Amino acid sequence: MTFSFADLQRAASEGEGPTVELKSSVQKNLGESISALANTSGGLVIIGVGSRGELNGVKDADEESRRIRQALDECGNCNVEQEFVKNEGKTFIALKVGEVAHSQSLCHYKRRCFIRQGTTNVELYGDALVAYLQTRGILNFEEKKSQARLDDLDANKLAVYFKKRGVEFNPRNAEELKTRLAGLKIAGFNGAFYLKNVAPMFFAKDPARHFNNLEARIIVYRGNEKDVEGITFDQRTSGTIPELISATYQLTLQKIGRTQRISGTTRQTVLDYPEEALREAITNAIGHRDYYDPMPTRIELFEDKLVITNPGGLLPGQTQQNFFKNPKHRNPLSYKLLQDFGLGEGLGTGVPNIIKRCRQANLPDPEFNNLGNAFQLILYGPSSAKPRRPLEYENPRQQQAMAFAKAHSKIRTKDLVKLTGVSQPTATADLNELVKQNKLRRVGRFRGAYYETVTLSTKP
Repeated sequence: MTFSFADLQRAASEGEGPTVELKSSVQKNLGESISALANTSGGLVIIGVGSRGELNGVKDADEESRRIRQALDECGNCNVEQEFVKNEGKTFIALKVGEVAHSQSLCHYKRRCFIRQGTTNVELYGDALVAYLQTRGILNFEEKKSQARLDDLDANKLAVYFKKRGVEFNPRNAEELKTRLAGLKIAGFNGAFYLKNVAPMFFAKDPARHFNNLEARIIVYRGNEKDVEGITFDQRTSGTIPELISATYQLTLQKIGRTQRISGTTRQTVLDYPEEALREAITNAIGHRDYYDPMPTRIELFEDKLVITNPGGLLPGQTQQNFFKNPKHRNPLSYKLLQDFGLGEGLGTGVPNIIKRCRQANLPDPEFNNLGNAFQLILYGPSSAKPRRPLEYENPRQQQAMAFAKAHSKIRTKDLVKLTGVSQPTATADLNELVKQNKLRRVGRFRGAYYETVTLSTKP
């Protein structure tokens, strides 16, 4: 971590928040703050700054450092970097607290776990702790011990999967199969062999016997609004996850509209929605959904749009602006199996590809909505009145950003905020979109980061 006095001044002037805590000295609750920041989004603890942002420094840096080490000794599963910042004879201590990976246990302090809510550290225990672990994907449904037995799995489905992986073996050999499944981490040994939920979710002979939510519901409405009286089609599909993705995609494909276009002497049938975008969207909805929730994945077709809603909102640390650049997986085992089946690349290219395919088809950009306990994708069709964008579209704010960057050799997020009056998250999203288009590149980290234009000589 490289943390300058200018960075410290900015943090002090902005005050405490969800990712920043200011302390005049090391106090007894430092461990609670480290646990809370690590379990939420990570952040900074700056020691030597008063509650109102006074830059006083610490009285005894060695003593404060000793107390920090003592607090860290009582913290489990945390990643903290310490740096001394000096200015005009004053010493400050900056602690960068890394966010705990969603595949790891929470950071605890004296066997207690905390999260950050605003500027407050909140202890989690009991049902609230279990619910938070589920939300983070640490206690995920696919990892739970299943009631299914080895003979509940379909040998043919297993054979198809292992063939895709280039593995030759006899799936009817029980002992060899147990070893293979444990190697995939979809089974284990805890005194005796057991299957995890993910095994029957992918390979069960009769998945409905074990799960009541391995299904999707496809609904077609007359018109552009949700109206029960306007439903013209309502059907459910079910099966293992790969079967469910395939059946849902095929049925949705049958129900979406088509346009006849003449090209020269040939008439072509063009689907209202790009097949690749539709396949990606359905795979994501079924593969990333929350299987603790009993509701099915829902696909709703209107005359002007297609709406896909899956149970389970974004994971902590993800936002509607950054979720596809900040990949976190509620179902990491399913995610890996889907890649093995060829139903996902695992490269974080899914959402950009959906947007690209829609623009290539001259359709409006899709809309992504985090609904808290669900996530929603809206694909807009040919009859939508929403504006279209070219593949490398620049909105008016981005045009101003590019002009400023060219005139001043660089641009910071705060520059675009001042230029356009938008919020900092919106300005960041605009600049990051230009990075994605390879028109700007980001230089530096934290609050000192800035963006500079990409010239031909600096393109990869």
